[in-house]
Amino acid sequence: SNPTTGTNDYGLDIVKGGAGTDVKMSIDSSGNVGIGTTSPALQSAGTGLHINATTSSELKFTNNTTGSSAADGTALVATSNNFTINNRETGYISLGTSNSVRMHIEAGGNVGIGTTSPNAAFKLDVIGNISASNNLYIGNADDLVTPTTILALNSGRVRGVTLANLINTSGGPY
Repeated sequence: SNPTTGTNDYGLDIVKGGAGTDVKMSIDSSGNVGIGTTSPALQSAGTGLHINATTSSELKFTNNTTGSSAADGTALVATSNNFTINNRETGYISLGTSNSVRMHIEAGGNVGIGTTSPNAAFKLDVIGNISASNNLYIGNADDLVTPTTILALNSGRVRGVTLANLINTSGGPY
């Protein structure tokens, strides 16, 4: 609806103030909801939620377990050109497709790909094959002058390590 002219296109505006011109939330005739915008725009052309703000927008989820303060729950936050998924609790975050978890991040930061139980000894635990192009550093990648570990495993045996694959003390190939 248009609160300033009284016309109605079967939408709904929630306004602040007596004049009815400070629209805080809109529901258009397609069912799209806009918070901070009177023209919700969705890339998918489907029905959904569009949040707009001058500095940052946040979609927050809380429940009886998490509490409801600013430091509780889980949030999706858009600030400037950045986007953050933040579980403010001591729980995990999982991403999935086809009703299956594909990536799992534990509260301590360990990541599992292909597993919901990443090995606590590793920051990254991958169940499945890994493909890497260009250089793959295993071990002390911060000190490329003296790598501490270089290892390639295939069927339980070390394979594929050649001088051409190694880095010399000058940082180049042997």
